[in-house]
Amino acid sequence: MLVWVVAVLAFVVGGVVFGVLLVRRQNNMKARQARLEIHRSRMRKVYGCMCCGVELLPDDNRYVCGSCRDEWSYCVPCYEKGKQGLKDAQHRHRMYFEKIRWEVDPAEIKNAKTSAQAFEACFKVYAKRPCLGWRRESDGQLNDEYKWISYREVHQKCIAFSQGK
Repeated sequence: MLVWVVAVLAFVVGGVVFGVLLVRRQNNMKARQARLEIHRSRMRKVYGCMCCGVELLPDDNRYVCGSCRDEWSYCVPCYEKGKQGLKDAQHRHRMYFEKIRWEVDPAEIKNAKTSAQAFEACFKVYAKRPCLGWRRESDGQLNDEYKWISYREVHQKCIAFSQGK
């Protein structure tokens, strides 16, 4: 009898936990869909893989050419196939790893009345995005990878500079 009670209790608790996890997953999917709707209403570009043609969405990773003007890009699986010899996924220039960012609402920047307000709004709206990048030099050659600082870090440096720090 005790075994049956424990088994039923385990089944009920397991079902409740599964139900909670399922609801949480569905809520996360709904939230992502809502963010994606906002993103798509504001985006100016659609990113896609030049090899397989799949649309690359926000938070997806891609490899992008640093030389081509038309933003030649590959999804990660196609880039890996290109490294293994797949002709369609090869490119003549160096490709850089990049994460596709979510579009933001630029209304705060548009509503700025002065240049100073516009800069402040940019620093706030794009706080987490890379702002200034550079490549280090070693042995007379530039390194391939860029080092970036965010808009927030640039803003902090501007404030420190204006205060003489």
